[in-house]
Amino acid sequence: MCWLKSKRGGEAGPSLVNGVISANMDCNNKSDQSCAKHNVGYGGADMGQRPANSLSQCEQFCRDSEHCASFTYQTSGACWLKYRKSGEKGPSNGENMVSLNMDCPTDTIQDCVHKDTDFGGSDL
Repeated sequence: MCWLKSKRGGEAGPSLVNGVISANMDCNNKSDQSCAKHNVGYGGADMGQRPANSLSQCEQFCRDSEHCASFTYQTSGACWLKYRKSGEKGPSNGENMVSLNMDCPTDTIQDCVHKDTDFGGSDL
């Protein structure tokens, strides 16, 4: 089956689902984690939390979600997507957290097709 979407990343952004393959048509995903802020959390402005296996996967979830401006990744595996740069409250101390604004300079191309990832909602 094929589900066309009206929003990049579906309604709430991507989630891990075995056996599903998803892609955004406007893919130009570049990454540079050199400006990631370690032991910093961005509070508020949450679009939702989802499990992620790595900082890179959390970043990809943000890039694949419409209106995602930043994110905070907890090394325990939680990925918090934010609709505002630096969240609602700005940066704060956050042990075992890494945060990144999506307007960070970019230089590495990421893959556009995501295996075992679902872009739920916003079906046409």
